[in-house]
Amino acid sequence: MPARTFGDLFKQLRGKLGLGLREFCMKNKFDPGNISKLERSKLPPPGDEALKRYAKALRLKEGSDQWREFFDLAAAARRRIPKDIGEDEELLARMPLLFRSLRDRGKMGTYAMVHLLKDTLARNASDFTVASGNPPYCCVGGEISFLGKQTITPSEADRLMRSVASDDHQQALHKTGHVEFGFAFEDVARFRVSALYKDVASGPVMRLFVISRNI
Repeated sequence: MPARTFGDLFKQLRGKLGLGLREFCMKNKFDPGNISKLERSKLPPPGDEALKRYAKALRLKEGSDQWREFFDLAAAARRRIPKDIGEDEELLARMPLLFRSLRDRGKMGTYAMVHLLKDTLARNASDFTVASGNPPYCCVGGEISFLGKQTITPSEADRLMRSVASDDHQQALHKTGHVEFGFAFEDVARFRVSALYKDVASGPVMRLFVISRNI
């Protein structure tokens, strides 16, 4: 069962070494009172230098998945962003969208991509657009027609984009700010997608064009 807190993981790793609390502390010259409080989440994790000493004493290989989990859980317990993320400019630029997504967690999206695609085809529209701050809308004979009444949130715009974009397309969008690709929909139509970030905090803007029907 995955550890849920830094203290849980610390105790779990110490247990794998077959060492009791006092034996572990005596062997590594740690204060048993402090380690006991860490394992019971009564004391916040220390800074990175002390964490490295603990990690080595727990026989974690630097750079391994468990090493990263150890430091990530420590950062979460301290209410801090992990150091490697804090030094990554690209990831930091995407943090506002992550915060919005977390605030919207547990909420069901208003729109489903499959319904938007079907509605667009049913209206014989040439294309439709997804952008936060507005309801989705399509173009029918040169006129704008809304596909709903509820405005799209940044996290919902991102969710809808991810529902049709491959991992490679998503990475390209986040890296360059723009991506284009095509996909087939239920053997009845083919769409071309043009997606871009005007403002990362507002989520992606995505326009989907009907390029063929009854494929």
